[in-house]
Amino acid sequence: MSSYTEHTFHDRAQGRISADISAAATSCSLVAGDVLSFLPRYEASKEFYCTLVDSSANREIVKVTAISGDTFTIARGQDGSTAKAWYAGTLIESRPVAANFTRFMQKLDFRTIYVNPNNLYSASYPGEKVYQAQYIDSDEVRWWKNVSGAYWQLIAGTTLWWEWEDDDGYIRSPDYAALWGGDSAYGLDTDEFFYNTWTAVMDYPAPARRVHAGASVKGKGYSFAGIDPEAVTEIADNDEFDEIAWTSKTDLPVVARSNLAASYIGSKGYVFGGNNAVEGAVIRTDEYDPSTDAWDNKTDFPDTMRWKHAAATINNKAYVFCGVKAGATRVKDTYEYDDDTWTSKTDAPDPARQYLAAAGVDYAADPETPSYIAFIAGGEDAGGALQDCDYYIASIDTWGSATNMSAPARRNLAASALYETYLYIYGGDLEDTIKQDCDQYDLDEDAWTAQTDVPLPARTELAAVTGA
Repeated sequence: MSSYTEHTFHDRAQGRISADISAAATSCSLVAGDVLSFLPRYEASKEFYCTLVDSSANREIVKVTAISGDTFTIARGQDGSTAKAWYAGTLIESRPVAANFTRFMQKLDFRTIYVNPNNLYSASYPGEKVYQAQYIDSDEVRWWKNVSGAYWQLIAGTTLWWEWEDDDGYIRSPDYAALWGGDSAYGLDTDEFFYNTWTAVMDYPAPARRVHAGASVKGKGYSFAGIDPEAVTEIADNDEFDEIAWTSKTDLPVVARSNLAASYIGSKGYVFGGNNAVEGAVIRTDEYDPSTDAWDNKTDFPDTMRWKHAAATINNKAYVFCGVKAGATRVKDTYEYDDDTWTSKTDAPDPARQYLAAAGVDYAADPETPSYIAFIAGGEDAGGALQDCDYYIASIDTWGSATNMSAPARRNLAASALYETYLYIYGGDLEDTIKQDCDQYDLDEDAWTAQTDVPLPARTELAAVTGA
């Protein structure tokens, strides 16, 4: 691949060379003081073009790659010109040249495509910003941005997608999901789900884990705590995923934990409750700031400890649903967490449940009037795994029931919301049978549709996040 260096541009910069140079020379010195007109715009490590010209209108374009004192380091015969011998006193001047203008994008190298471009097309050189339009039908066109190599990110769609700005001014664009953990064979697989297509990406850091929690914060995914299934012990690990690679971050504070819940508010992640086999149930609320890689303890979860619950963010507030509290009692509670304050809300519909999944949707038929909805799906009650799917409308503190999720009933599944009007659920288990199922719920149609299965191995007690 080609390597490109940034160029600088100079207004009315000119001088004269102080000595003869041959056609093979790679430097030229200027008359004392003449270099000054080039310095205001000069930046080390950047380049610019100059033209050598004499009284007979002979010309040569050179590229200045460095300035040291009064001396230019030059690459000869640029932009189709020919290197020549020049006499002392020859003018050297910054002029517009074609080579400069061809560095600028004047129009897109436009292609209409009919498939997801991931792994099919790639940028011409590192850092190039390339966009493509994918024609779906007469009512829908999707726009893609090249992210890295052959990896593309959906950035706009005329019917399925819009982006909004959260309270911290961050543009959120829910276009793919990542899931990891829950592999009974202790694998470290991470897979991305993108318009019904699965792609394996970089393994997450050891150890393997299950009953962990995931949250998306400012476009990056975070894996919090869980159980190492080989050592059969809780872990406090905190790992960051940025679409391509994993990076280990500062561990959760005080106590390792599993069966916790996590979500985000603005530019920070939050973990709620959990359990430790030695210390018992956890009542803590902890805030993680990715910008400083630091944790801060916040107001404890109300109404005793909580684990095997679920959390989601809607309208930049976190909500915690159901789970188990002291005495191993399943509950239907809904709590809102905002500005480090907990507020009890209307209980979820029957039955009380644990091991459920939740996801929030800032849904809008019109982006100017969004409805903030959280969904809870699956889980387990006293009779076993559930197919129930219920929704919570935060603005009016009201619950409703959606169409049950597709068979089979499942617990220990994961969920995410994508493309504005869709909820997705992944994996889980039913009576110790681990499932690969991936199903899509359409908010507009109140209907479920089977999607491409989660890649092998089948997974339960996994985590999923929505990417941005």
